[in-house]
Amino acid sequence: MNKNIPIVSNDNFPYEAYKDIVDKYIEKDSRELNFQNRAILVMLESILLNTDVEVVDTSTLYYRGKKNSPKIINEQFTAKGSGPPDLLLVRNWHLNNRDNTVEYLAAIEVKSPSSAEAIWGKEVQKYNNRTIKQVFETLSLETIPVVILTDCCRWHFLREEKDLNNASLSFDLLDENEHWKKETKEWDDIKNAILDVVKGSN
Repeated sequence: MNKNIPIVSNDNFPYEAYKDIVDKYIEKDSRELNFQNRAILVMLESILLNTDVEVVDTSTLYYRGKKNSPKIINEQFTAKGSGPPDLLLVRNWHLNNRDNTVEYLAAIEVKSPSSAEAIWGKEVQKYNNRTIKQVFETLSLETIPVVILTDCCRWHFLREEKDLNNASLSFDLLDENEHWKKETKEWDDIKNAILDVVKGSN
């Protein structure tokens, strides 16, 4: 595992571009998938550009039952009785996941900032019950060490149930007036926290 992963320049996907995309879809089409695929996924891929880590969209993985469709083995990243996470950070991914050993680094749960499941501006104990259950179920898997919960405005990094109290990392990109913060400190902190997950740092 490469422990010397450089953080990429903000120029690859700058904070301003991220804010513009999130604002656009809050105004025009606030479905979760838009934030996931047009903001979060693009951001992650820009951060991980110089690494061997992939961002995999597992939110739509399902067996189509067709003759030539691969049987998707998802027990490694899906808790029993639960759906798969939205995104995974992985090494050595293959859709079939039969003859390869996948290294699961994190599961990412994306929520629309316009939905009842949005997390920004809430005490952790006030997060949506379904969201908390989803996070705990994913963390119960031995293969998933970290869950990153985000609604684009807050990024919350959780490693175990007690993290819902004071032990977790949480970064807010909005100020107390619900405006985007002008400084990029939190933006850089989020990127560094993602790279720490990739490097296996606590």
